[in-house]
Amino acid sequence: MAQGESSFTLPLLIVFCSGFLLSSSSAKTTHKVGGEQGWTLPVDPATFYNDWAANQTFAVDDDLLFLYEKGTQNVWVVTVDDLPSCQTSTSVEKYEDGNVTFNLYRSGDFAFLCQYAGHCDAGMKMKLTVQAPPPGSEEASAPVDESPTAYPGGEAPDRSESPPESPAPPDSNVGSAASTLQSLSGLLVGSLFTSLVAVSIL
Repeated sequence: MAQGESSFTLPLLIVFCSGFLLSSSSAKTTHKVGGEQGWTLPVDPATFYNDWAANQTFAVDDDLLFLYEKGTQNVWVVTVDDLPSCQTSTSVEKYEDGNVTFNLYRSGDFAFLCQYAGHCDAGMKMKLTVQAPPPGSEEASAPVDESPTAYPGGEAPDRSESPPESPAPPDSNVGSAASTLQSLSGLLVGSLFTSLVAVSIL
């Protein structure tokens, strides 16, 4: 290989590998609620949405996409305690537009339901849990707001009278897997860099 070609190829490959690793570590997921069914009736079985959520892995800053026909369903964010009885008196966020993206901005539990008469009782309700970020990550270091909505139009109300509970510690297996993946990625980039330097010298 010519010296000029080596000098040009080496930095391009380094930039490509670095960009790939950074994008992989920071990518977030958009979860379409209910999969192909979307957010609608009929619900069969009645636990369909909770079953769907139980089979997903939710991380901080992931998005939920609620797709439904405007005027026939809606999305209300409620407290976890009110979800089983379909109570909406304490709801803190309401969506009616038919195409809703809700950001999972913190770890912990979220609860959603359809407020239309009979829909929640028929199964249009869902509880999900967002995993706590690994220790030392940017998300783990940020203050945690335990209010049940992202408040897209402004700031959350003052909740200083009752300090929020700390999020539960992450599963040790998840943290170990993330650490192992990060180490392997570092070794891969280091090996590739060393090999390319050797080739460029030839």
